[in-house]
Amino acid sequence: MAAHFNLKLYNFEKEGKGVEKDEKKPVAFLRVFILYFRNFWKMTLFNLARFGALIPLVAVAVSAVVIMMGEDAINSFIAAESFQTFNQSYPWVMIFVNIYHFFTESSLKMALGILLFAASALSLGPLSAGMAYVSRNTSREEHTFTTDIFSVGWENKKQAIPMGLLDLLATFSVLLYFFYDFAGINPGYGMLMNFLKYFAVVVYVFYIVMRVYAYMIMVTFEMTFGEILKNAFILAYSNLPRTLIIWATIAAIVALNVFLPLPSLLLLPLFDISFTSFVAGFVCFAPLDKHMIQPTIQLIREQKEQEQREKEEKEAAIELLRSGRQPGRKKKK
Repeated sequence: MAAHFNLKLYNFEKEGKGVEKDEKKPVAFLRVFILYFRNFWKMTLFNLARFGALIPLVAVAVSAVVIMMGEDAINSFIAAESFQTFNQSYPWVMIFVNIYHFFTESSLKMALGILLFAASALSLGPLSAGMAYVSRNTSREEHTFTTDIFSVGWENKKQAIPMGLLDLLATFSVLLYFFYDFAGINPGYGMLMNFLKYFAVVVYVFYIVMRVYAYMIMVTFEMTFGEILKNAFILAYSNLPRTLIIWATIAAIVALNVFLPLPSLLLLPLFDISFTSFVAGFVCFAPLDKHMIQPTIQLIREQKEQEQREKEEKEAAIELLRSGRQPGRKKKK
């Protein structure tokens, strides 16, 4: 991995509660829940901020599905008697369909929806970076301010905005493959698209974990966008057991919302996003620290020691010149 990047040391200088040397820590599984619920209200506020910013994006995703499936097909589906039972179990579906209908009622509402979508798309990356920062620090029992999700996101906007747009492109690509009707095209091409559909899902699943490392690297180091992606890819797939933990967490959160659909009305805006991000921060920091932070700190220490030696040698040479002696020559008797 690259060694020519700068570590954002200021991100580690905020004082936290800390842990006593002799204090015995619980196992990692329990520690995740202990630390999360110790900071529950703050993490809930972070979740609300992320959820609110995501609403326009999800509404547009629903709009894309409606357009690809056809509005007549959607209306027939909603009018069907079986949908009433479905709607009672999964109310979020109808909520976002209603949001779609609201913003397509008039040109003025559509223009407002486009503005909200643009703001949401541009804020996706910075808010994800801010969330990575507070998750990293909270999981390490370091202090964070409630405003850090916004301030840190703004500080990293040059890399975070492109990353957020890449997140959007990846997500909408998967939606396109799954909901677009390829039945009317050439059979051979249709088979290819069906293969690409499942291949896109596999790539997207791998991308989900890589982006976790990308945002954490982003808020920890001064690096170019290309270096962030390269190091995120290396970390994600050189630490597959930890990657599997993140996948399992995401799957568990999805299953929780599927099997508890009515409680998901509260889980989604108050819990799901922040908990998933917190677990990712907890899991990802160890390889980040081992393979990037510690080598960088060692490199900085060696550079400072080298600079100190050069300074001392220069001072010694100046002192010799002042005493009338030439460095490396003996004084004549």
